[in-house]
Amino acid sequence: MSVELAPSEAVIFELSDRPRAERLSERLRRHGRVRVREREGAALVSVELRPEADELAVLLRAAKQWLDESPSGAIRFNLDGRAYVLEPGTAIRLGA
Repeated sequence: MSVELAPSEAVIFELSDRPRAERLSERLRRHGRVRVREREGAALVSVELRPEADELAVLLRAAKQWLDESPSGAIRFNLDGRAYVLEPGTAIRLGA
């Protein structure tokens, strides 16, 4: 997936449809500049990270809380050129 922002400056969430992406974007707006777009059958929510040291952790916790409250399953996100899956009811883990 190509991204207009440098990978370390943004997190890209991939969702199955635009309405769901719009709901997530509303939740994440306070964490940075958010943009919703569609590409290759998926709805993408990109969040430009702010320079605060803990902003990534805060953003991922907000996305996880939204996911836990939403009626549907996991979402995929991209960070630093790597893909991860955020699942409801599980801890957030990044790394190898």
